Amino acid sequence: MESWLHNAALGRTWLGDPRISEIVAEALHHRAGKKYRLAGVNHAFSRATYREARQQVLARAGAFWEHESFDQYIRDVAEWTRIVNYVLANPVKAGLART
Repeated sequence: MESWLHNAALGRTWLGDPRISEIVAEALHHRAGKKYRLAGVNHAFSRATYREARQQVLARAGAFWEHESFDQYIRDVAEWTRIVNYVLANPVKAGLART
């Protein structure tokens, strides 16, 4: 299923555009090493990356990110490790990063 999603030919593939993937990467690293409250971070990240991508690259209005996010409770260190590894591997699997 994951392979199928990475090779999807339908729908928007914004992160395939290096200009947009750079905007998103910079936003992800913006808070690196800083402490912050988790509440509202996803919304702020989505709003900021959409606004910048729209203004600098897309020159369009309308949806950019999916409306829903996938949230879940992390119950133990093993699950945390699995999720972190999954998230870190996604750009590599999609061909957006080497490591």
